Amino acid sequence: MIDPHGGELVDLLARAEKRDELIKEAESLDSATLSARQAADLELLAVGGFSPLRGFQGSDDWRRVVDEMRLADGLPWSIPVTLATGAEAADGDRLALRDSEDRLLGVIDVEEVFERDLEREARHVYRTTDLGATWQKVETGTTTSLMSARQLADGRILFVGNVGLLAQSRDDGRTVELHWSPASRGFASLIETPAGVLLAGESGVTALDAAWLARTP
Repeated sequence: MIDPHGGELVDLLARAEKRDELIKEAESLDSATLSARQAADLELLAVGGFSPLRGFQGSDDWRRVVDEMRLADGLPWSIPVTLATGAEAADGDRLALRDSEDRLLGVIDVEEVFERDLEREARHVYRTTDLGATWQKVETGTTTSLMSARQLADGRILFVGNVGLLAQSRDDGRTVELHWSPASRGFASLIETPAGVLLAGESGVTALDAAWLARTP
C-alpha cells in the first residue's frame, strides 16, 4: 500500500454519538453556504483525500503554496485549498457548513480569517490574470498526451507523458523541445532531486541525470 502524502491518512469524519452531537449543535450555529466545488473540497478533507491537511489552509500555507508550491512546513503542494464565504466570522468562531439546499455538511472551527490576493494567486498558480482570455496553445510537435509538468530549479519546465514522452521548455513554456526517454511506456509524474530528475510511471522509476537533461532534441 502506498503511504499517503505526508505520511498520515487524515480522517475527519464524525461518527455515531459525535455525529449526533454535531447535528444538534449546528442548529444553534451561524451557517456558511458552500458551492459545489467547496463542498467537494470539504469531502476530500474529511476522507483524507487532501492528507495531510486537517482543514482549509491558512495564510501561511496559502502564501507558500502560491509562491513555492509547498505547504508552510515544506511539504510539496501545488494548489491552494482555502474556504471563501460570505459568512460573517472571526477567529475562534464555530460555523455550520451547508450546501446550496441547506443540508448540513460539517462544522468548522475558524482559526484564522485572512484576505487572499486573488491576482497573485491567479498569476502564480494558474498563470493568468484574465480568466484565461489571453492563453495561447503551445505547439508541442506531437499529439501524445502530456501528463505532468514541473519547473526545475534552473528555470526550465519539464513535461512527461504517454509512450515515454519527455519534453522541456527553456523559455517559460513559449516553445517546447521534444525528447524521448529510454522507457517505452508512459510517465505520470516527476520530481527533481540533487542528482537529477526522477520520472515515475508504467515502467517504474527512471532516473535522468544532468547530462541527459542537457541534451538537445
